[in-house]
Amino acid sequence: GGLPRARDVGHGMPVTLEELYSGAEKKLEVQAIDSPRQTRKPKNITVHVTAGAANGSKVVFRDEGDHVHGQVLPGDRVVVLQEQPHARFQRKGEDLLMECEIPLAAALSSRYKVVVEHLDKRTLVAELPPGGPLAPGRVMKIVGEGMPKEGSPFNRGDLFLRFSVAFPESLSQDQIHTLRQLLPPSGRKELSGEELEEAEEVWMSAATLDAMGGGKEEEDEEEEDDDLMEEDE
Repeated sequence: GGLPRARDVGHGMPVTLEELYSGAEKKLEVQAIDSPRQTRKPKNITVHVTAGAANGSKVVFRDEGDHVHGQVLPGDRVVVLQEQPHARFQRKGEDLLMECEIPLAAALSSRYKVVVEHLDKRTLVAELPPGGPLAPGRVMKIVGEGMPKEGSPFNRGDLFLRFSVAFPESLSQDQIHTLRQLLPPSGRKELSGEELEEAEEVWMSAATLDAMGGGKEEEDEEEEDDDLMEEDE
């Protein structure tokens, strides 16, 4: 038979969401074995990041791995794309999610223009649809403004917007009185004095959902592929 083939050599390469959105070319310095002296030396390779590539995608350089001349055939050099967290967007497949905080007055009137600076520096403006107050946690979407589909960059997922409401830190007594006059009553049944006496008074304090189920949620640990990934020396 012929010479054995060396195992593949893997490298992780951090990429931003902007680079995954628009595509990019990045330089990566790796350590390559210098045959026949069998010493490692730095080598720069150019990695083509395809628009729409997924986290964990692999860019394969055929026969660019380590080898020993006359003894072992070269394997492949594999670069694994590692998507970095983004300050404004969360990615799920081909869709994007953006948290959007709006003023209380805008939430009550539904008269507000949402401004989005997209990953390719475009500025998008969308007006809230009419129809009354916007409740906190309400989700809307802009069709076709998500991540491009890999291999078909003109087809894109959707951009989802999840709204929160910024409440004022303080109000004057006049403002409180005006709001009570303008806003509808809560509709909640008020307890009578006798019902209040029979009710059990309890206390509530600030909490997070992380405390549900018996404690803090454990962080998922990333599993390393020992057969592929190795640190550059």
